[in-house]
Amino acid sequence: MHPEPKQAAVQTPLAVQHPGPDAHSNPVPQQQDPRPYIYALAREGRFTDAALLAQAWETHTLQTLGIDSPHATQWIEIRADLAKQEGNYVLATQLWISAGRTRLAHQSPDAPEVLTTAQSAHYCWTQITDTSKARECGPELVALLRALPSLDRRHLSVAQQRMEHLHNTPTGR
Repeated sequence: MHPEPKQAAVQTPLAVQHPGPDAHSNPVPQQQDPRPYIYALAREGRFTDAALLAQAWETHTLQTLGIDSPHATQWIEIRADLAKQEGNYVLATQLWISAGRTRLAHQSPDAPEVLTTAQSAHYCWTQITDTSKARECGPELVALLRALPSLDRRHLSVAQQRMEHLHNTPTGR
């Protein structure tokens, strides 16, 4: 008996279409992982299509497996990664923080997935150039970072320093 793969694809009735003239006659089989197709859309610069498809899979996963499902959290992370690729660091930060909080509620604070999610949230937050938007996301990020004692403390220190700087900077870019 083989162990189940860590990232098993979620079966869904949603038909994922391959691009091309026959798109409507060639749906991806239900067992096929849609992530490669979603990331292919992103590589083509079709971020809206990729994000909508990821959102549909996330919604389906939430409805079938529940909000606490590891699969649902993975879809939040996929959406966060797509937002980052598109350069939407505000949305990416918000999604990474959400995924981090969900993971932290169900996993150890030193679990690699929890730490990676927090690091991703921190990176995206440092890329936000709009002062007011960065200020909005900062407190939740700092709270997440504080909850992870095994995370490199420099992440928290840098975030706290940036928050202090943001509070002393006029709103805008």
